[in-house]
Amino acid sequence: MPALIIPFLFCLFLFLFNHCKKIEWRYSFILSSLFTCSILVALTEILSKLMLFSYSYLFSGWVICVLSLLAYITIYQKIEIYAIKKSLMHIYTIIINNKLPTFILLFILLSTLVLALISPPNTFDSMTYHMSRVAHWIQNKSVDFYPTSIFRQLVSAPLSEYIIANFMVLYGNDRLANIVQWLSMAGSLIVVSAIASELGASKAGQLIASIICATIPMGILQSTSTQNDYLVGFWLLIFAYCVLVWGKQKTLLIAISIGMSFGFAVLTKPTAYIYAFPFVMYLIWNCISRFSIKNLLLLICSFFISLSINSSHFIRNYESFGTPIAQSLDTGHYSYENEIIALTVTISNLARNTGLHLENNNRFDKLFQYVIERMHTLLNIQINDDRTTWPEYKFKVQGSTHHEDYAGNYYHTILIISLTFFYIFIGKKNITTTIYISLLSASFIIFSTYLRWQPWHSRLQLPLFIMWSPFIGYIFSNLEKFKVKDIVVFEFPYLSKLLPSSNKITYKIQQININSIFIVLIFYSCIPSIFQSATKPVLAEHNIFNTERNEQLYFANANFKGDYLEIAKLITESKCKKIALLGFGNVWEYPLWKFSPNNMNDSMQIEHISTTYKITNTIFLENHKKFEPCGIVSVSSVSDNQIEYMNKTYYLSFTGQYLKLFTIQ
Repeated sequence: MPALIIPFLFCLFLFLFNHCKKIEWRYSFILSSLFTCSILVALTEILSKLMLFSYSYLFSGWVICVLSLLAYITIYQKIEIYAIKKSLMHIYTIIINNKLPTFILLFILLSTLVLALISPPNTFDSMTYHMSRVAHWIQNKSVDFYPTSIFRQLVSAPLSEYIIANFMVLYGNDRLANIVQWLSMAGSLIVVSAIASELGASKAGQLIASIICATIPMGILQSTSTQNDYLVGFWLLIFAYCVLVWGKQKTLLIAISIGMSFGFAVLTKPTAYIYAFPFVMYLIWNCISRFSIKNLLLLICSFFISLSINSSHFIRNYESFGTPIAQSLDTGHYSYENEIIALTVTISNLARNTGLHLENNNRFDKLFQYVIERMHTLLNIQINDDRTTWPEYKFKVQGSTHHEDYAGNYYHTILIISLTFFYIFIGKKNITTTIYISLLSASFIIFSTYLRWQPWHSRLQLPLFIMWSPFIGYIFSNLEKFKVKDIVVFEFPYLSKLLPSSNKITYKIQQININSIFIVLIFYSCIPSIFQSATKPVLAEHNIFNTERNEQLYFANANFKGDYLEIAKLITESKCKKIALLGFGNVWEYPLWKFSPNNMNDSMQIEHISTTYKITNTIFLENHKKFEPCGIVSVSSVSDNQIEYMNKTYYLSFTGQYLKLFTIQ
């Protein structure tokens, strides 16, 4: 399968760094991820500039990279078979000595992998812009800006979709689209253990950190989708790890890793700016406090690496919209930023953002709601102030839903808050851990100060929960010697007389490690996120195993199904191969691409015909002017019964609740 060439190149890098360069295996994993992604971005951008982003050229590019790396390893490096066997034995020993954590991690990884492969992308963002922009890129053979009325298809940071596009071109359809987020979760489990090690956690604590990360409900749900919060969390984890290591060893390789990880995080999602800001300030402070020309030059090198990674997308935004970060153009009523900045606003949003995770369908739900409302009363601020709240939404303690847009992380939130207080007032402290949790806390404060509260902030906060996992692992590593008997001692004299063997059972129970009980409980709490997903149900009457793949697109919103399937039927019957889209401001587009029997590989062409921005690609502009559709799909709000376009008249053929179809009669 051609798509396997990407992970194969990654494995070659891993072999190079770990066995040839003798770099610690987790940092080797990090470097392999960074360098593989660098090649992916470079190939995508270079081929797009030449309008050659297609299977033959893309596969050839990956083959050249693989052969080049193989030649370097074979010619210049000595392959030590003994070292490979030693590493495999080390991994085997870890698994044998930690059966319970290994079982939990494998269960979560394999379960979510099945969901990711069986289910198609079907969230709102996937349907409107994540997958739609990928389909346009494959059609255009370039990631350059194209005519569209869905603004986010152009300006949004594109790295996640770059990776999806590479897999789709090499595989031939969208079967591997969800695998990007799944790989991000799998990779994060390794990086959180590395950070936990830097914080001073034991090997058991490092495993617990990985389990904490793996059991985040929002993380499990997103690992099977095309949302990009796990991917940005993965790059931010690497960035945070490199920042911590920078405090101990300021080398060129670490500086390159800092620049690449920050650049990829920004190229994935703008929330990276917010979460990374305290870490960037710490880097600058560290450089100033221990100033040297070498350190300054290394940080400047990091900055230019980050800038170069994002330069192409920044330039496209600037040429079309006059600003490198065009998402900043969203102003006014639907601005992402708070209209007022004040201490009371920060406290309000801190409470409301925390409240997004506190629903657990018990008596405490109303208590949490009351406490947050009462806090706003004491602060003399409206809980749903239009200046700090997304329009048309009102705050409510939420989180129990198993949907990757709104799910909360109840137990992880309780753990983070309680263990932070435990660390501050009771726990054993070290400078690295104190710095780390201070930077994470600052990130959450900046997030709450800057961004207007939205009900889907629980999704945007996923990177924070991932980054808190190493700290939780560190705390529990200090508790690994505690057993049940150290907390409670129980005896059953009457039972002992009846069944003398029960004494052995009681003894064994009291010898159970507290961490083992915690691992089982946190695992149990995340199981509903695997089996009861709103978009990828496993136990429902209509689930991913008994529903045809294309029909699973509508699990998130069954109301849309009738319109799209009817239009698909009419277009297929008419054998129309050129479809125009009219008025798709923030409407599902991707299901229209699924009308094509071979997905992206036949002659179906889809173009938007209502755009208001500058198209800088002259080829796209000329093709757009010559585009003559045989059908026009519009939103239902278009009131006309016929449309004049390209000197042709299109008559209304179908009217649905959400969509209309116009054809030439």
